[in-house]
Amino acid sequence: MLRGKASEKPNWGFRLLFYWCRNQGKKCNRKRIYKVYKAAKLNLRKARVRKKIKRVVINPLPAGQINEGWSMGFLRDVLVSHEHKVRILNILDECSRKVLLYFAVTSISARKLVKLLQNVIAQKVNPAYIRCDSGWSATAT
Repeated sequence: MLRGKASEKPNWGFRLLFYWCRNQGKKCNRKRIYKVYKAAKLNLRKARVRKKIKRVVINPLPAGQINEGWSMGFLRDVLVSHEHKVRILNILDECSRKVLLYFAVTSISARKLVKLLQNVIAQKVNPAYIRCDSGWSATAT
């Protein structure tokens, strides 16, 4: 009876099989059912643990002077009043932590992003590097 149900429902563990036996109206001792369950080798297989890729983390050096390096990041938010999704672009100077650009719109295309960066670079000095996150919010939609 226990083997038949275990082969019919292979993802059922001991507890589900025990409660099924009990619901069938049979008087079942939990320890005895567990002993039969183990003897019949009805244990569920353990999922293999996949090896995780080890990534080397390099701590970037901080910027030494103003306008040497900028950091660019995207945020997402939802307006409560209209329930519109908003994407926010932030560009910061890494040394002074001054906000160079704060731009909020429902959608930012790649062309718009390039134009915004060109406008900021035209107003300020061209930085040595622009550091940006590579998260899901930076992907084009």
